[in-house]
Amino acid sequence: MLNQLWEHRELDAKQVHEYLSRERDIALSTVQTTIERLCKKGLVDRTKVSHAFRYRPVVERETVLQRFVGAMVDQLGQGWTRPSLSNFLDMAEHMDDSALEQLEQLIQRRKAARDKPE
Repeated sequence: MLNQLWEHRELDAKQVHEYLSRERDIALSTVQTTIERLCKKGLVDRTKVSHAFRYRPVVERETVLQRFVGAMVDQLGQGWTRPSLSNFLDMAEHMDDSALEQLEQLIQRRKAARDKPE
């Protein structure tokens, strides 16, 4: 859902649902619930326009990706198991090439920071 908002900058729930429905079977109520959760987490903002809310991302894709990778690297440092890594890679399989390249860059930066003498 965030990908759709990042791409289009502002959408209502029905528009998000329309875009997502092209890729997978998803109920409008699921889209609405998820967007509201994103609002509560501070990732998405909303404005009432007529009878519907319009949603827009509050944080940029790169920021979310940095937080995500940071959390994953922290978890790895705490002893993730092979099945956990496998699940993470399965999830990453659905990322577009740009996101995967950003992920690779972030991992390299984390490695460099870790390996840097203090």
